[in-house]
Amino acid sequence: MNNIILFTVRSGSTAFADILSYSTKTINLGESHSCARDYNYNTPSNKQTDLYKLFFNSNLTNNFYNMRTKGGDYIGLLKARKKRSDVLKTTKLGWTIKEQTDKITMDQEFVDYWAKSGANIYMTYRKDLVNQFTSFINARYRTEVVKFPDNNHFIFTNQTQPIRYNEMFVNYSWLHNYLNVFLAQIMLWRVTYEKYKNVAQLVCYEDHVKPMNFEAFGIEKATVESYRNEQQHLVPTPFNSNTLIVNDDHPSPVVDAWSQSLYLVSKHQYLVEV
Repeated sequence: MNNIILFTVRSGSTAFADILSYSTKTINLGESHSCARDYNYNTPSNKQTDLYKLFFNSNLTNNFYNMRTKGGDYIGLLKARKKRSDVLKTTKLGWTIKEQTDKITMDQEFVDYWAKSGANIYMTYRKDLVNQFTSFINARYRTEVVKFPDNNHFIFTNQTQPIRYNEMFVNYSWLHNYLNVFLAQIMLWRVTYEKYKNVAQLVCYEDHVKPMNFEAFGIEKATVESYRNEQQHLVPTPFNSNTLIVNDDHPSPVVDAWSQSLYLVSKHQYLVEV
């Protein structure tokens, strides 16, 4: 059994991948363009496989999408992705992998191949785009602006000690960049949905991930409870701030950039009306 989860950032895909791999006893490989991580659930025997080690030991995004390459070695990234894809085609081990609907990292040929080869295709999404965008900005703020030490600030487990803050302070260019990154992902998600809607199963953050209700996908409540009793398991993001202050904001009387961003995101709500 092989599972592909198509996702946009902060749509609950990591939690769904964890419980899906847990229930199907497949190797959780994390994100196809990145790497498997310690917070991804895997059994000790999974971690001993060459397949897991391949994904755990090499982060393709870091290797090809970095400051040295100015974020522009698209050829190197996609060639490296093809090598990984070839390994997945030949292995007899069952796996679960995430594929982000991002214009730079997404490998359409990879998804096409497995959609035609009988893999289970899932697509995670959120009904509330404004809340999703707010969560995305908070995650980027924790990681890039404040740079809290000794913690992962995108994904949280029951062992994470979260740090709270009241306000976020950023520059306009930073906010503007991530507004466009987010909207581009949502647009590509919709295009991807239209292509695969006859084979993909929709996983809604509000209906399935947040309440941990996955019976629609054959995952029983007892399996979810067993997962929650593991020594380490994923938990919802414990805290997000709704207050963002732009250091070089619009001059009066123009409405502030954070409100403008939330307004623009809300105008794209139709993209997730499925």
